[in-house]
Amino acid sequence: MKKHLLCITLMLVTILPQSTTLAATPKLPGQPTQHSASELGNQKASTQQYDTFSCPRFAFSVHYPTMLCPQQPSQNGDGCIFSRGRAKMYAYGSWNVDVDASNQAQIVANAYQEYRKPTDSYTRLGKDFFVCSGTDSQGIIYYCKAQFKQDRWVYIRFEYPQSDKKRFDPIVSHVVGSLKLFPVSY
Repeated sequence: MKKHLLCITLMLVTILPQSTTLAATPKLPGQPTQHSASELGNQKASTQQYDTFSCPRFAFSVHYPTMLCPQQPSQNGDGCIFSRGRAKMYAYGSWNVDVDASNQAQIVANAYQEYRKPTDSYTRLGKDFFVCSGTDSQGIIYYCKAQFKQDRWVYIRFEYPQSDKKRFDPIVSHVVGSLKLFPVSY
């Protein structure tokens, strides 16, 4: 019931004029106040509201658009899925299982080669990250950024219909730009 109430409230916040406020917007435990994109420095998506998801297990936080409803976090604490209709955002982490973790550039390059798909139309490889994006055979745009730090991977992945491209392009840019990785304590 609480989950459905949260999704309904988030949908209302998305469609209400920006000057309208709701007195008692329910939040997930431990989540900060919602922020508009303009407050967070993204003028392109100025009407989009964001909140922050934090993952203690993999020591990262990232903004997510409040128009996407957070689903039940995974049981093992590796992340969360946010969705609405056919649009989805995934934010999750995993431990590096490569035997030799000393060569970060090689670990990232290997993971990049394994992750790539024939439908990729954009890819980028950095010393500690990679990005893959494209459109699958069903017309769903996908975008994934994988960031490597201190023996862990953090992934931000979006999937949405081609018809929502103009809406999601600035959202993806904002969310990926908001990713923060913190030191892991073992």
